Amino acid sequence: MYTLPPDALGVLRSRLSRGQIALFTGAGFTRAATAVDGQPVPGSRDLRDALWPIAFPGEPVDDASTLAEVFGCAIEQSQKRVAALMEKCLRVSPENLPGSYRTWFAMPWSRMYTLNVDDLDDVAQRTFTLPRRIRPVSASQSVPVNTSDLWSIHLNGRIDDLPNVTFAPPQYGKRSPGRDPWYATLVADMLSMSFVFVGTSLDEPPLWEHLELRGERGRGRELRPRSFLVTPNLSVARRRMLHGLNIDYVPMDQEEFAAVLQDLSSEADAGHKAQAAIRRDTPTARIVDDLTRMRQQRLDVNRAQYLLGREPTWTDITDGFAIERTFEADLLRESTLLEPRLVLITGTAATGKSTSLRRLALAVEASGRTVGWVDPTVTEVGIPRIRDAIAGSGFDFVAIDDVDLFAEQAGPLMKAICETPDAPRLLVTARSTRAERFKVLRHISGIDHSHIVAPPLTDDDIDGLIDSLSRAGLLGQLAGKSYAQQRSVFSRLAGRQLLVAMLEATSGQRFEERIDDECSQLLADQALVYAIAAVATRYRLWLNVDEILAAVGEANAEQLRVINALVRQHLLVPAGDGGLGVRHRIIADRAVSWFRRQGQLREAVGGVVFAMAIQYSRTRNPSSRAFRLLIRLLNHRFMIEEIGDRNDARAIYESVATLLQDDFHFWLQRGSLETETGDLPLAENYLDQAKALAPDDYRIQTEWAYMSLKRAAEWAQNGEPGWRERAAQAMSELRGVIEARGALDSYPYHVIGSQGLHFLRRAPVTKSDKIRQLDALRKIVARGCRLHPAVDELKQLRDDLEREYLLMGTDVPRPSPDE
Repeated sequence: MYTLPPDALGVLRSRLSRGQIALFTGAGFTRAATAVDGQPVPGSRDLRDALWPIAFPGEPVDDASTLAEVFGCAIEQSQKRVAALMEKCLRVSPENLPGSYRTWFAMPWSRMYTLNVDDLDDVAQRTFTLPRRIRPVSASQSVPVNTSDLWSIHLNGRIDDLPNVTFAPPQYGKRSPGRDPWYATLVADMLSMSFVFVGTSLDEPPLWEHLELRGERGRGRELRPRSFLVTPNLSVARRRMLHGLNIDYVPMDQEEFAAVLQDLSSEADAGHKAQAAIRRDTPTARIVDDLTRMRQQRLDVNRAQYLLGREPTWTDITDGFAIERTFEADLLRESTLLEPRLVLITGTAATGKSTSLRRLALAVEASGRTVGWVDPTVTEVGIPRIRDAIAGSGFDFVAIDDVDLFAEQAGPLMKAICETPDAPRLLVTARSTRAERFKVLRHISGIDHSHIVAPPLTDDDIDGLIDSLSRAGLLGQLAGKSYAQQRSVFSRLAGRQLLVAMLEATSGQRFEERIDDECSQLLADQALVYAIAAVATRYRLWLNVDEILAAVGEANAEQLRVINALVRQHLLVPAGDGGLGVRHRIIADRAVSWFRRQGQLREAVGGVVFAMAIQYSRTRNPSSRAFRLLIRLLNHRFMIEEIGDRNDARAIYESVATLLQDDFHFWLQRGSLETETGDLPLAENYLDQAKALAPDDYRIQTEWAYMSLKRAAEWAQNGEPGWRERAAQAMSELRGVIEARGALDSYPYHVIGSQGLHFLRRAPVTKSDKIRQLDALRKIVARGCRLHPAVDELKQLRDDLEREYLLMGTDVPRPSPDE
């Protein structure tokens, strides 16, 4: 058996321990895995033979034909049959997945690249507990790379992209140098770090085209870092060619080399620590907490204020004023809560879901079962780690509040837990709109579950609320009414959110008026602090005292007194890890709206942006709370809709320009603002800076083309030279984005259609040229409508283009379904 030479093993140890090595896999890497059809995942030759009857029915297999050639012919015959075949043989089964893959995916790779379109990486992360979450992505996508996740880049596309994967020669031809951002990144990585190539002979045409772009090596010693090609067989000629690129041949299969990696566990641990130090990752919070310990936590809050809209605490249920809802009692009485693997409670915002979940969890614990609680702030933890933490927790039940905070992972997370043997039963809440958006119910459809929609207030609920308000001395305007009149007021409001019903019934004011009054009665310095906290709370985030002081711009005793005064008034309440926030997200939404109408939002937003930019500039951690808030507030649409005045928005951007000057997203949003509001030379300057920092980012390419089409139209109207070339360059850029991202994103279609139409209405082009370009645009947008049928704006744009085309006096042939 082959043994790795000591010098090669030394290089491997060194690179792993520093986290400076990448993985590149080919078809041979997945040969030990089994597909969902029960057969081994096919190699190139096997897949070619399976596709042959589709491409050439009745003809014997020609061994001289390649997979790429046969795939291209098969796609021409029947895309549907090709997709069905590949779904069966390239979807990996989690059953009996060899442990060698755990070893591979647990290594501290800086990145992973694969030529395969199968979903082995996705299945592995659901099957094994791994140090980092894997993020599979197609090479056509441009994604941020400075995160704690391990990006797995599928250079030929993913199985989910079928039939838009790369096998056929014409498809390789389209992937010319400069058009594939991740191939360019791969080549840059090959010049700067070591690789382990496994299961491939490195004969991909696009790879070599990009290598050629880097120029000749010239004479002298090869300076690329030493890498390793792991495959059982390789021709002598290719060995020598790769040796010239400093790539050593290792005659092993993936399972044999996995045994080598397994002996390097200490180096792997060191590599993960080195990468974490670079990213400055914060420690992961405890995933599952003990309900008994949670009950012992007592925030310094006024319990009665729960009835006026504060987010619930445990003491609100155990010895506070939170009533038991009728539907909660029904759940326990009918055993609906105790029997299914999963109980999901959904409802709109402020319907009392969090309070109900706490009460139900306490009731289950009181029945003799043990209950754990999942901290919703652990949204960045991978599914296997959360699943394993819950499965190994020893609890009978585990509760997860606001599972929709896990976004697209919410459904897969619940499914993974429920399908794990001996895992606890789940009690879960989710906001109904987000549950629908992330298709939560579809993911759990095959699981024994109970779905309860939080209902409007019943008569018994109303009676309980009136009693609680009376005990708390918070009846407000209800105090002078008879019990029947009090019930009548609540009955009229029973279809609204619980929070809104309580505030309106006790104040006699509409919810919106009540919050507006609270804001209007604040002193100027209090109003600024409250607005700052509301801006963060609106996005489920919080600020600590130091961050509030930084946002205000004054760190002194007087500002501390202002903050403390708002806490005493219960307008600010404890939130997060030592932070403060407005007492409820719905209240924060209304408060932000009030400050915007009063023209007082600009200072608050500018302050929060400045405070978060300071925080982010220290760590550059894109998963941090500071970055998440910055992303929302720096968005140019937020600036236009919430700030309104362009000069005010410019001032906010300018205040953090020094802190964020090397962040492409900052320049993208700054340029987008100018593009939308009309200063196109300034927009071009900012977008050029964004392109210099991230030239392959599709969002920058789209916005730059948007700006260029607007400039071309302006030049054409003013008779300035170069407008034709400028428009042609922008259209070419947009077509490239559509080719790469059109199936995933409707926005490039909207830009090319709307701005193309805007340009043609202003440019002095001939009638025949205008007809030709309108025809091309209407076909492009019609294709976008077929790919994104739910986007109404795109349908309207399609109709506008059709109408413009008709006005040219043409006999309009309707686009065929295949156009």
